[in-house]
Amino acid sequence: MESTEAGSRIHLGSLVTVAYDDGETLDLTIQGRGHDLAAGVISATAPLAQSLLGSKVGEKVHYMACGAAHTVTVLRVDAPEL
Repeated sequence: MESTEAGSRIHLGSLVTVAYDDGETLDLTIQGRGHDLAAGVISATAPLAQSLLGSKVGEKVHYMACGAAHTVTVLRVDAPEL
């Protein structure tokens, strides 16, 4: 993976690192299909992915899942290797 330039936005295929307010971090790859959170892969249709798409490093993202509101901060965005 190549690190994106500052200001780059999250898109399909991006490898993203986010942090929850409690300090827990999560590395995710956003794919068009498929979901395997244990492997760090989420579908673009997942609530978290929908909220992350278009975001950039430093932004706080809010989403709803399992009937609860969640907030994460985008720590890193890497573009997929071509």
